[in-house]
Amino acid sequence: TGALTVNGGSTAGASSVGTVSVGSANNERQVQNVGAGVVSSTSTDAVNGSKLYAVGNALNTSNAGLAAALGGGAAIARRPLA
Repeated sequence: TGALTVNGGSTAGASSVGTVSVGSANNERQVQNVGAGVVSSTSTDAVNGSKLYAVGNALNTSNAGLAAALGGGAAIARRPLA
C-alpha cells in the first residue's frame, strides 16, 4: 500500500506497517458487523456499508439540487444506488 491522494489533498494513514487479510485469491471473505467508525479528515477507522451508502445518497441528492439550480433541463448522469 502507499499514499492516497484525493482531489489534490492527502488522506490520513498514508503509510502502513502491515496488511491484514481475511481471505485469499478466489477465496474472498466478507467482514460483517463492522462498527460505524469515525469519518473525518484524520480518521483511519474502517467504514461500514451504511456509511458508504449514506455518502452515495448524499451525492445523489446534491447532484439533483445542482441540476435543478442549473435549470434548462440539466441532468447529471449517475448510477442508482442498489
